[in-house]
Amino acid sequence: MNTARKNLWTAILAGGVCVILIAAITLLTINSSNDVVNRRPSTFFTDRTGTRALLLVLQQILPATDQWRRPVSELPLPSVSERSTLIVMSPDEALTEVEAAKLDRWITSGGQLILVTNKEWRIRKPAKSEKPAKEEDNFIAQGYLARNGLKPRADLSGENAVSAAITKSMGAGRIVFVSDPYAFSNDTLRTTDNAVWIAERTSEWSDTILIDEYHHGFGQRRDMMPLIGAFLISPWGFACMQLALAGGVFMAGTRRRFGRPIKNFPLSAPVRSRRSRLWEACLKRREPACCR
Repeated sequence: MNTARKNLWTAILAGGVCVILIAAITLLTINSSNDVVNRRPSTFFTDRTGTRALLLVLQQILPATDQWRRPVSELPLPSVSERSTLIVMSPDEALTEVEAAKLDRWITSGGQLILVTNKEWRIRKPAKSEKPAKEEDNFIAQGYLARNGLKPRADLSGENAVSAAITKSMGAGRIVFVSDPYAFSNDTLRTTDNAVWIAERTSEWSDTILIDEYHHGFGQRRDMMPLIGAFLISPWGFACMQLALAGGVFMAGTRRRFGRPIKNFPLSAPVRSRRSRLWEACLKRREPACCR
């Protein structure tokens, strides 16, 4: 083999190795987020149990699709012209009594709740000063599903769970219940038409879709100013504003200080001399030489 042919094969071999290395680096550096510990059907994760693909699909169909990272009690009541859909998939966190009442009011006002879970969505009792003996004593005996006459089925999964979905009307809204918590996971959407099913249910009802992430433990962090604003519009904040306004009116109207001035009040405590007694005696006798 001559030198030219040898150089050609060396260049081909080096190019092939570079292509393999580039492909390996590309595959290993894909931005993928996994939920290894809890296995939650959350839109933050792109692994098999996550539901990131569902969020992307619904955003292509309805651009108003977004994640909801606040308590259910802060849901705005839907109007007749603008109805919305809330998707809750296998919630880890329990509801509070206030959230359960607000969720019922939100549904009866025209909202659609798509609840995907195979276990009861528990409702927490109001907090008490004394600690209960058992963990179960913190929750109300009848959960949210039992309140609405819904019962999860463990024998349904995938397309079977979607085809057996239960729809219950409540006032102007409705609840769509699916018994499989992973019916819309990334892995399930690859092999089923469940994405088409949920897209039809949401698009026919509303233009705004909210996917709950608060009950997966992903609450939204708030800045200081929104928290102050939320406090001021509360009853306690309103009372504090009234007191501050009354104090300002009092000071501006009377122009008096809080308290009378005290006569001959020392502005500061007398400073104690740090000189020695011998030095003081020398100064009095004007004989500083004795202190040398």
